[in-house]
Formats: sequence, structure tokens, C-alpha cells
Amino acid sequence: MRTCIVSSVALSLGLVFATPASAQDAGSDVRCILVSNVFSRVEPDVKKKAVAQATGLYFSGRISARMSPAQIKAQIVAQAKTLNKDNSGPVMTACAKVLQENQRMMQGIAMEIQKANPAPPPAKK
Repeated sequence: MRTCIVSSVALSLGLVFATPASAQDAGSDVRCILVSNVFSRVEPDVKKKAVAQATGLYFSGRISARMSPAQIKAQIVAQAKTLNKDNSGPVMTACAKVLQENQRMMQGIAMEIQKANPAPPPAKK
């Protein structure tokens, strides 16, 4: 139980404090939301659709934490003009890669915490 709580806290903190390696400007985050929204609707492959959905949620959380609704709207209008059928695939790939890198980082942190704070053995009855 303790390990589970420690892992959850570590994962939550990691989502709050984004790493500089994965830092993107707001426009890039909004582009990721836009393309992931399209791919989550039109992608026939179930696994790729799930990645697109997760990517959209991840980047939605990033922008909602640092932008007002008016700023988000302005960015959506501006960034929608930069996307087309030729660049949407590469943008989606780059966005999914950012999400996956952050997931791996968070898993590594959780594993380090679990090793440093192993769960006590279950109580004998």
C-alpha cells in the first residue's frame, strides 16, 4: 500500500513539474492537441487511436495549467492555420514521442522511489 501511494505521489509530482527536456511552447502544445484530436477520430488502428487520445489529454492538461481560455482559443485559431495533411502525421509522431518520453521518465522515477522505500512484508495472520 505504501509503495502504491509513494508511486502515485511521484507520478503526480512529475506531471506538475514538467522537465525542461520536454518543454514546448504553447503553440506546439496546441498543435499537438489539434492533431491528436483528428487522429483519435480517424485512426482505424485501435492502438494508434489510444495513443492519439492519450496525447490529446496530456497536452490539454499542459496548456490548461498555464493559459487562460481566451489564450487557448487564440492559439487554436492560430495553430490550426499551420496544419495540413502533409505535416499532420509528423507533428502527431513528434507529440506522441514527447508523451512517451515523459511516461518513461515518470516510470523511472517511480521505480527509484520504490527501490528506496520498499514495501514492508505483509503481516502474518
